[in-house]
Amino acid sequence: MNTTILTAQTLCPDATQLYARYRDFVVRVCIRYVQNHDEAEDLAQEVFLKAGNAMDSFAGQSQPSTWLYRIAVNHCLDTLRQKKRQRDQLATYAIIMEDDCEEEGEETPSAMRQVLDRLRSEMDPINGQIVYLRFEMGMTHDAIAEVRGVSRVAITKRLAKIELRAKAIYAELANAESERMSA
Repeated sequence: MNTTILTAQTLCPDATQLYARYRDFVVRVCIRYVQNHDEAEDLAQEVFLKAGNAMDSFAGQSQPSTWLYRIAVNHCLDTLRQKKRQRDQLATYAIIMEDDCEEEGEETPSAMRQVLDRLRSEMDPINGQIVYLRFEMGMTHDAIAEVRGVSRVAITKRLAKIELRAKAIYAELANAESERMSA
């Protein structure tokens, strides 16, 4: 989680007042969703950054606490959805990485493992790390972009090229396997 500390300089004056008045309230809302005080503190910081950036959109038709509550709930739900996607990706990867030919025994690596090994051996260190982060760690494009310090678009473009190469490697392996089986 991002542990940026809010200061008066990062918020406009109205947002600073909101922060001072509603910080504990927003933290309590976040705790209900994530069940972890430290994570809730981080989420609350992010909520107030969002609120500070959206102060112009606050029309005053509701209480500030209602507006902040809605931002906090939406942010917490988005965070939980993202975590669930990451867990699902990791679970999918774990299933894929299991030996897809179990009857052949442990010594035969899965097709997916062979493709990943070839990809990483053929690529420069940066793309090799991207392959590792995406396909072995199950990270999202956004998370990889953050780790690499580049834009999401750059990661998406690199992954598109990597996936094309992975398909080509898989086709090569499948052809070699079919030739081996027919021989």
